[in-house]
Amino acid sequence: MCVSVSVSVSVSVSVSVSVFVYLIGCSCLTTLDLSHNPLDQLSDGVLPRFVALYTLRLRGCGLTELPTDIGQMTTVSMIDLADNGIRDLPVNFQSLGLLRELDLSKNLFGLAQADGLTCLWKCLSIQLLDLSSNQLTYIAPQINRLPFLCHLGLADNLLTDDLDIRCIAMATESKLNINRRKLLDLSFNRLTQFPKALRDLRGVEHVFLHGNAFNALPPPYYA
Repeated sequence: MCVSVSVSVSVSVSVSVSVFVYLIGCSCLTTLDLSHNPLDQLSDGVLPRFVALYTLRLRGCGLTELPTDIGQMTTVSMIDLADNGIRDLPVNFQSLGLLRELDLSKNLFGLAQADGLTCLWKCLSIQLLDLSSNQLTYIAPQINRLPFLCHLGLADNLLTDDLDIRCIAMATESKLNINRRKLLDLSFNRLTQFPKALRDLRGVEHVFLHGNAFNALPPPYYA
């Protein structure tokens, strides 16, 4: 029988070693929650050992980087890495072919010299992506290649008027076999004009634009 394990109370700095040692033998583990433990870093060779893992939560663990072999977690569908200090993703992150939900909010993306998210644009199964509360000044156009992305959180960044979001799943009224509301959150950025791309997102159901610098509604020809 597959099981879930949550270890969400801070115990000691040794949790990064001891907890994983005890859990690696749980070959049927489907959910692992180690949020709000002082992990600091994860060693290579650990995460891929959880061969049935579906959900991984490492929120608020003080992580600054991810193990290079995280892409070998071939069964994982949901990863929560919010509230850490991560600046970029390892190259093989793009190998997470079943990944549908990814929370990268409250990290440091946008501060690194490189994009830091380049490999993410090859995770073609992603439906929900939260990049809120980072330091992003732009979003690479490759994001529009994610065919099922329908829930995109970009709140509380440094995005400006050159933003171009034309996500395929939001542009169509078809459900695309996705049981999820279509949402775009651009609140608390540096927008002064309504993004022109919004005209093409005819399938989007929820748009949040509060906390920007708009001084007028879009013109009549906008619709």
